[in-house]
Amino acid sequence: MPADYLIDRGLGCVFWVFDGVVTPEERDAGEARVLADPDLPHHARILVDARTMLGAEAFTSDDISGVADRWRHRGLGAGHARIALIVDKAWAPASEFSDRLENRYISAIVFNDLAGATSWLGIPRDAASEVVTQLRSDIQRRD
Repeated sequence: MPADYLIDRGLGCVFWVFDGVVTPEERDAGEARVLADPDLPHHARILVDARTMLGAEAFTSDDISGVADRWRHRGLGAGHARIALIVDKAWAPASEFSDRLENRYISAIVFNDLAGATSWLGIPRDAASEVVTQLRSDIQRRD
């Protein structure tokens, strides 16, 4: 699967990395794993790094709306969740997801670099970079 995640309790952040071509079916399967994880905190800080993901432009508004609905129904944000989406080329789908997801319990912002995302989330950039690099390496090694 061209995606992987890690819940880092030390940093207080969920890292989710996408790399290469990701189909809607693969995205949905990965999303189901993350949302079903009993360790996923409701008040999470989540960093989604999709800078090296290919094919995000193929996600329809219905796909994006469905993902946003599932995250809200999971109870994410019961304390207050912050989601930083880092993208390279898929600004339109990422922005639409951010807009559809946001409510008074969830804040989501789209970034184009790790520095801005980590600053907004309040986590150390160097530590986050290590996690993201390791997840991306693990994905590439499996594929």
